Amino acid sequence: LKFKATELKGDKIILEEKPDIYIACNDPWAYDGYLYEKWWYGKIPCVSWLTIDSVPLLPSVIEKAPKIKNLWFWSTFGVKEMHELGHTHVKCIHGCIDVAPFYRLLDSQKKEIRQRFNLPIDTWIIGKVSRNQLRKQYSEVMEGYMIWKKNNPLIKSALLFHCSFQEGWNIPRLASQLKVP
Repeated sequence: LKFKATELKGDKIILEEKPDIYIACNDPWAYDGYLYEKWWYGKIPCVSWLTIDSVPLLPSVIEKAPKIKNLWFWSTFGVKEMHELGHTHVKCIHGCIDVAPFYRLLDSQKKEIRQRFNLPIDTWIIGKVSRNQLRKQYSEVMEGYMIWKKNNPLIKSALLFHCSFQEGWNIPRLASQLKVP
C-alpha cells in the first residue's frame, strides 16, 4: 500500500509496524482524523480513549460516536452525557495510575514543607495545576481569587499556578494588571 506524503505519520507507522491494536489516548480534537476515518480503522482492533473534561461535549465527538465501536472516556460524567444521547456503548475507563504514592501527609511533614518554602502555617494555598493554555482561563481564576480575597480579608492566602510560563497567558503581566499579589 502507498500513502500520501501529506498524510499524518500514523499511517506510515501502521503500514510499517502492523500493530495488533491501536489505542488513541488524547483530547478528541488532537487526533480528530484518527477517530474512525483512516483506511486501517476497522482492519485492526481500535480504541478511542478520549479525555472528556467538560460539557457540553464537542459536537464532533457526538457525531462520530455511532461509528466508533470501542469508545472510552476518562470521565463518568461524559459517559452519562453520551448515554443520555443514546450512545450506550460508550464506557468509562479511568486512567491507569498507581495510587499508592498518594496519601495524606502528616501535619509535621506539611509544617516542614511550609518552613522549607517560607510559607506561613496559617496561609491558605489555593492552587491550579494545568497547561498554561488560553482556553484554561487563568485570568478568570485570578479575578475569582481577588473577589474571594476581598470577601475574606482576614484570611491569609496565596495563589499558586503550577504551569509553564513559556506558553499561553502572560501570568506575571495578568497578575500585575489584576493586582494579584
